[in-house]
Amino acid sequence: MPREITILAPRPVTDRELVESAYGVDPELGLRRLNPGASIQFLRDDKDVVLTLQQPMNLRAPDEIDRILPGADVSPAVREAARRAAADPATAQPVWIEALAPWGEHGETGAQICRALAEVVGGTCVVQDGR
Repeated sequence: MPREITILAPRPVTDRELVESAYGVDPELGLRRLNPGASIQFLRDDKDVVLTLQQPMNLRAPDEIDRILPGADVSPAVREAARRAAADPATAQPVWIEALAPWGEHGETGAQICRALAEVVGGTCVVQDGR
């Protein structure tokens, strides 16, 4: 079973932010899109997957945060964006992204990418294995 990772972001993540976060961790990674963009994978040596990111989902209300990540320490920016989205979806577009990383060294690289991405966007990253 892979390591499950959840990223909450106060706004949609750009491709540039994603790629820069990944290459900031390991500039030698490759990238591929699966199922016409439904998933993105980062690979080492064009064969070893370090991270698979699913397509972002809209976060429409503050109570969804506690459903997705009960008890997590979520950034104030994400909570505020979810509050604004519940009141008026045109004013905010917070998202959550599910990601999977393998166990071991490759998976730690994947977790580092997710943490870096969350930091760039002012979001929250929770690696479900408790690390």
